[in-house]
Amino acid sequence: SSGINAEYGEICQDKPYNSKSDIWALGCLLYELCALKPAFNASNLVSLCYKIVRGSYDTIPTEYSNLVKMLIDKSLQKSPELRPSATAILNLAEVKEQLSQYITDKETERQSAHPAKRRSEDGGAGGKKVSRGPIRPHVVNIGDANKGKKVRRVKKTTPTSSGGVAPVKKKKKKKK
Repeated sequence: SSGINAEYGEICQDKPYNSKSDIWALGCLLYELCALKPAFNASNLVSLCYKIVRGSYDTIPTEYSNLVKMLIDKSLQKSPELRPSATAILNLAEVKEQLSQYITDKETERQSAHPAKRRSEDGGAGGKKVSRGPIRPHVVNIGDANKGKKVRRVKKTTPTSSGGVAPVKKKKKKKK
C-alpha cells in the first residue's frame, strides 16, 4: 500500500504539510492504482526518504492515457509549488469531460434501474399512484443505558420515492 509514501513527501524534505501534500498523496495513489505497486518503495524509512527526495519512479504502464500520466507526473513533483491545486486539476478540460460523462452515465444507470422513481419524478405515470414497494423490517441497534448492552429492535420500513426508507406509521387502534 502507498500509505507511507503518501505521507512522507514533505516530511522527507523537512517542509510543512499543506494542500499540495494532498496532491502528492493523490499522485501516489494514482500511481499505485495504475502500476499496482508504490511509486517509491524501500525496505526502510531512510531509503524511502532518499527515493522520495530524489523523485524518480518507474513510468506507469503504456495502456494509460496521457492525462493520467500527466496527472501523476505533476502531482509527484518534488517541489510543492510546482504541483497543481485540486481546483486546477478539476478545471482541466479532459477532467471536466470525464466527470461530465461519468455523471451522465450514473444518471442514466440510476434511471434505468428505478423506472418507478423516474415516472414519479417526471410527472407520474398518467396520474397513477406509483407503488412504493413492500414493507421491510429494518434492524436498529439501541443502547440500553441501564445495562450497557445493545438491544436489537426491529422497525418496519417502506421505500420512499427518493430511494430511501421511512418508518411505517402504526395505525391507531379504535376504541370501542
